[in-house]
Order: sequence, then structure tokens, then C-alpha cells
Amino acid sequence: MLRSQQSQALSVGSLEFGLTGDSPPVFAQAAGKDLVYVGVEPPKPDSSAILVLGDSPIRSLAELKGKKIALQKGSSAHYLLVRAVDKAGLKWDDIQPIYLAPADARAAFERKSVDAWVIWDPFYAAIELAIKPRVLATGRGLSSNNSFYLASRPFVTQHAQTLAVLFDELTRADAIAQNKRKEAIELISDFSGLDAGVVSLFIQRRPASPVGPLDATAVADQQRVADIVWRPGGRTVGATGPPINLKKNKKTKEFLCKCSGSSPPTVTAVTWAPAKVPAKSTTTTSSKLRSLPTT
Repeated sequence: MLRSQQSQALSVGSLEFGLTGDSPPVFAQAAGKDLVYVGVEPPKPDSSAILVLGDSPIRSLAELKGKKIALQKGSSAHYLLVRAVDKAGLKWDDIQPIYLAPADARAAFERKSVDAWVIWDPFYAAIELAIKPRVLATGRGLSSNNSFYLASRPFVTQHAQTLAVLFDELTRADAIAQNKRKEAIELISDFSGLDAGVVSLFIQRRPASPVGPLDATAVADQQRVADIVWRPGGRTVGATGPPINLKKNKKTKEFLCKCSGSSPPTVTAVTWAPAKVPAKSTTTTSSKLRSLPTT
């Protein structure tokens, strides 16, 4: 399931808990979906890239002007491309975005139906090993490429301690994957069907990723995504509503995600409260989740 589809599934109650990139929640929130941010992993800017074929004449972001660029609409790749276009001094109207799911985008990229492809791991690793495309840019200096854990509001309110256990185990599993790379590669390759070389490459680009609550930096990064993707005049990137304003209400200690305007509707509100998790003696206790959102 693609991450944009996860956000949709969470908002309608078909899914209780999921992992997503930075852009899908923004698009879902602006559409009025009720999503709750419950955790975040450290940034992974090297795990996404803008690719061109090895024989492509395109050598700079500015040379994307007028070109056809494949990407998944509403994904983290969407935000990366918006930032790249900005950095190049271009407008969104200067490029031709071609919205395709990763499998279709890869096919179009390989047959040269598009000039560039914006993609994330493990699709990035797979195409890199298969045909050795040229990397025009990664997320470095453009996108933190944050990964967020989202949950349905009923699940958050009814199973807060389950979330605490999930995050504790996810952090422990990540530590094992970092310290026992060979075993992790074999395990992921077996259950995903991905080539071991692909798994090895995308794991190399993945830093240690303990799961923790959203701090001020994560909120600021996500606000930057909302501001840029949904800025006035930037609706050509796919916006259908007013810009989103994420802010922290000091009085209630809530992170409020609202659409700006004369009568901004509230999209979601996340309040952080201390988690009551029994202490454990593990190698990852320093990264144990210390707080959970409640209503």
C-alpha cells in the first residue's frame, strides 16, 4: 500500500496505524481528513532522489524546465520536486509533472517517455542497481524526508499503551537491523521479495531510526512542507483548499493543524501526554518513547 493510500485508509477507519512520508498527511489534512501524528523517525534525505538516465543531457535542476517528470502525486517525492523547482528558480508551470505510481513511473522512465523520475527507496535503490541512472539531486538541502507514524483517533484514545509498546519494539527492531545488517537484509528480502542487493543499498542509506514523539523541529519541518506545497499561487501542485497552518497552542499544549483563512476549519489536534510504560533493560532505552498523543 502506498503511503498516500495509507493516509486515506487511516482517515476512513480502514486502518488503525501506519507509516507515511511527509507529504501524504498534508494532502489528507487539507482534504478534511482526521489524522493524528503519533510518532516520527529521524530525517532520511538520502533516501529520495531526482533521477535522469545516464545518457540524459540534463545536468542541473534548472534544465528540468519544460521537461516531463514522473512522480507519485501527494507523495514525499511531490514535495521534493516542488523544492527542487524552487531551488532552480523555476515555477511549477515551467515543468510537466506526470503523475504515476512507482511501477508505472519506472516503466515510463526506462522507455524514455519521461525525462526524469522523482522516487524514494526501495524503488530508488532498485532502479539504481538495475540501470545506473544519474542522480540529479537527493533530498540533501531540499527535503528532510521525514517518516511519520499516524493513527486513527479511536485507536489513540483507546490504546495509548499499545502505541507505546509498538514504538518501543520498532525502536528495538531498528537497532537490531543496524547492528545485524546481514540478518536484516535476509529477513527483509525474504518477506518483501526484493533482491538482497536492493535491500542492502536502501538500508545503507537509512540512518539509525528510533521512533519518538514529534518535537519542535519535526513540527517545523512539517509546517515547511505545508507552507510550500499549499502556498498561495502554488495550487498547481495539486492543492484543492487553502494553506494549512500547523502551530503549537501554548495554553493547551496542542499541535493544531488548521487551514488558514477567515474561518479556518480545524483538521486535527494532537495533544502530547506522558506515556506510562514500564522501564525495560534494553540497548535502546535511551530512545524509548516518552510521550503519546491523546485527545
